[in-house]
Amino acid sequence: MAKYFLGSVGSAEAFRMVNGQPKMAFVAKTLTDSSISVTITKDELRGGTGAPVVTNFFHDPAVAITLTDILFKEGYVEAQLGTNFTANANAYQSETIKAKEAGKLELSKTPVDLGVLKCSDSASTIIAWYSEEGKDDYKAVSISASDAGTKTLSDSGIKADKTYCVRYLANDNNALEAIIKSDMIPHELALIITVPIFAGDACAASKGSKAGTLTFEVPRFQLDGGQEFTFNMSSNATMSLNGTAMVMTEGCDANSGKLFRMIEVIEGRTVEAIMIDESTAKVGASKDDVVVYALYSDKMLAVVDKPVLGGEAVGENGILKAGQLTATALGKTANCTIA
Repeated sequence: MAKYFLGSVGSAEAFRMVNGQPKMAFVAKTLTDSSISVTITKDELRGGTGAPVVTNFFHDPAVAITLTDILFKEGYVEAQLGTNFTANANAYQSETIKAKEAGKLELSKTPVDLGVLKCSDSASTIIAWYSEEGKDDYKAVSISASDAGTKTLSDSGIKADKTYCVRYLANDNNALEAIIKSDMIPHELALIITVPIFAGDACAASKGSKAGTLTFEVPRFQLDGGQEFTFNMSSNATMSLNGTAMVMTEGCDANSGKLFRMIEVIEGRTVEAIMIDESTAKVGASKDDVVVYALYSDKMLAVVDKPVLGGEAVGENGILKAGQLTATALGKTANCTIA
């Protein structure tokens, strides 16, 4: 059998359902690390003289997933904090303005209210702050509704022919905003993580160093919520996504559900043959109990899911009887005789 190993870092894709329609949450191709940790709690059941372990009881399975990206993406914030970025938002403006007359500066946009508490009904929350160019002594002033309508900043400290640095809030067509609320709920996503598989020896099916991919398909993934923004003068701020896989119940088995699925694809691997496990093909057995194996070119052996079984050995209601049993799967056919 060929040898393979996992290395490097993968990519991640996530989407969510909105009103019955899929919406892409994010695509991460610049991860620095990605991890999937599967854990389960084991309790030992002991009894008898000396209290030996009689059996083990397993419970509380958990799948913790962590992704770290070097890039900032709005989709990460939306998924973590349960919000959405919307267009046509108010943004802070930075302008350099030369005063044409004493006491007034002409702004290029209409200033709007800051989202701050009002101390009284008469107080204005349209605020700007300015400083003479080259200095760092900013002064905050309130702008009346009438001055805001004419895009004017009025203050006795403004001198004619002087240049000032001004900051204020105004509507910006290019700005996006996301409101983070106190009752935030992280989004539930469908997550797909793909990592590379590398050839470990010359028997691997691949001709190059990368042999294929291993994909983790998580149908229900919810982030833990919260987002840390850490800024440093000499390094970039990374985005960390942490969450858990939640169970998805399928079929009639209400006691077990799917947490995630692993998909292995090896480049150059081909199916050489299939074969029927004759120990499972017996008279009186159900055809659903018959095990069929696939043999691959790299000597990998795997059970075939839902092979097509036929022949004279398949009797009424799928019960096997003496005769020829034929299995068809993956473009191959296998036969065995049931005596």
